[in-house]
Amino acid sequence: MDASEYIWFGEEKCHLNVAIDDATGCIIGGYFAEQETLNAYYHVLNQILTDYGIPYIFLTDRITIFVYASKNAPSDEEHTFTQFSYGCHQLGIEIDTTSIPQAKGRVERLNRTLQSRSPVDLKLKGVQSIEQANRQLFQIIKSYNEKFGLPIQSSKTVFKNNLHLKK
Repeated sequence: MDASEYIWFGEEKCHLNVAIDDATGCIIGGYFAEQETLNAYYHVLNQILTDYGIPYIFLTDRITIFVYASKNAPSDEEHTFTQFSYGCHQLGIEIDTTSIPQAKGRVERLNRTLQSRSPVDLKLKGVQSIEQANRQLFQIIKSYNEKFGLPIQSSKTVFKNNLHLKK
């Protein structure tokens, strides 16, 4: 899970927050926002939960949306969670963080691929706002997954409660 700041449409930079499944290479959530924010990642998480189920783990960078400081305490009440990490903790989703971009190679490559392809698609569709971009994002994700993603085998998935798998 990561965000990419770029001029996706128009003349102003904005952020595309995305999550990719390492096993299949499929984009499992995406959301355009003015900044890399908690709200944007909640949108991505909602897509993942709705369409795939509860993931086992997220690999992210160490921004304050994701990182919480453990006090090496024996109980959850003594941990300091961010809002996002608390929600993930409640769902049983682990969050692993790194400050090394190479450790998040798949999502970093995805960001570069989307930066080279998506602005053209968005321009051809006349997109001028974040709202319009988010409406077009479903088609961009679908097209990417059809071209580059592997099908999810529900018997081998690490998503919990994977009742609504998309094909």
